Amino acid sequence: MDLMMIMGAVTGPVGWTLNVLNFAAAAGFAIYAFKQKVPKGPIMEGFGVWTDVVFHLANVERDAHDALSNAVKKVINSPISSKDGIYGVLKGGTFMNTAKLKPIPEVADQLRKVTMAMSMNLVLRDMNAYIAVGADDCYDKGPNGAWPQKDLLSYCPKQGGPMYNIIRAVGEKSENNIPNANVINDIFGFPTQLIVDVSVDCQQRHGGFNHNPYVNGKFPKSEHDECVFNLPVCDARWGGVRSSIKKHHQHVTVACRKHGGLPI
Repeated sequence: MDLMMIMGAVTGPVGWTLNVLNFAAAAGFAIYAFKQKVPKGPIMEGFGVWTDVVFHLANVERDAHDALSNAVKKVINSPISSKDGIYGVLKGGTFMNTAKLKPIPEVADQLRKVTMAMSMNLVLRDMNAYIAVGADDCYDKGPNGAWPQKDLLSYCPKQGGPMYNIIRAVGEKSENNIPNANVINDIFGFPTQLIVDVSVDCQQRHGGFNHNPYVNGKFPKSEHDECVFNLPVCDARWGGVRSSIKKHHQHVTVACRKHGGLPI
């Protein structure tokens, strides 16, 4: 494990490839524990959640290996004097510079937090969770008028403004509660505002749902980085979504699915 963390201290895809598997496994087990509660159905439901997380983490591993392999092949197969060949690698003598090493505890904490955040995002998506903006207003008893209950995830930028809620689509209904929701912040350290802000920024920046910029060997440095959280966002303040909710009294889920195009 110490050797893996030392390798991870080297910047670039090689160190990340070697380290992310260790922290992915740890994150997966922790997230799995978060989602567990007294089961209403067979124990296999919990196993299904874990296997789904493992499946997604395996895809991350595969993409990392592919990116590393393709980068090496590109250098080998390119003409020696080209930018993509040996000339580009050796240009400026950067290969002779001493590798910049980060302190091992810093690397370990960084990888742990990022991997945990990405795993948490996968679990929320597995719950069919999404963000509803403005379906409710900030007049409750939580901070700035947010919902105060521990099993609800809501965020209010200011009193009386639009509320940002993380809710679940269950069939054609909307479920506001998320089991053990309080541990997302209390135990894992991811406040609702962080999940909302990163997801909203991701959707606004890329104009679509579920965008993942980390498929070509890139890896985020922080849980605050672009699209680490990428829950679908539905703005219920405008257009057909608002009309369906306010005038036709439809569930937020139905309105967001029909008029907002959310993949829920």
